[in-house]
Amino acid sequence: AIRAKGPDRFTVAITLEFLKYLGYPRFVLKTDGEPSMEALVDAISAKLSSDPKVIRVGREVSPVGSHQSNGAAEVAVQLIEGIARTFVLVVEEKYKCKVTVKSPILPWIVRHASYVYNRFQTKKNGRTPYEELTMQKFKSPLLEFSEVVLKRDQGDRKHKLAILWEKGLWLGRALDTGEHIIGCPGGIAKARAVRRLPTEEERWAKDFYEKMVWL
Repeated sequence: AIRAKGPDRFTVAITLEFLKYLGYPRFVLKTDGEPSMEALVDAISAKLSSDPKVIRVGREVSPVGSHQSNGAAEVAVQLIEGIARTFVLVVEEKYKCKVTVKSPILPWIVRHASYVYNRFQTKKNGRTPYEELTMQKFKSPLLEFSEVVLKRDQGDRKHKLAILWEKGLWLGRALDTGEHIIGCPGGIAKARAVRRLPTEEERWAKDFYEKMVWL
């Protein structure tokens, strides 16, 4: 979900997260030639090229109106869009709000939709994209997207009276470490351990959702 045309900071960050997770030394980034997309790819290429593990970053422009050359990618995008729409409906229903293209939660919805697609959408060969990359099935538990949870504070444990658990919205898992991504009033955090809250009212507290800082 690109919130603004060109090299949006969030879009660049999550694209880099995904590409680095793949672990390939060479990449070819494909675009449709639109100036805003070219600017986005410029930003991604610059960041990716600075990674010592990446040997080469190339670029390819699709012919105008060409759908055959992007066939598999377009099908994947359509499926991810469908998953994302489901998450939008959940957020709107649970928090009694309207999710628009400008809503700060939308990019997180699209990120998680892609995460779910890669781990659960089977291909013709019976394997998921995750299985083809890692040669193993995905086994980590997932929570309901955007529900309020308790994350364990990984700060200084010397202070025994310090609060060890903090509320936040569950936004998915990190690709590299598998940690939970938690949206807190102070910003985005990661946690190895989370706890679900006991009641529906606590798990979908609208006042907490409205306090969120999304970056």
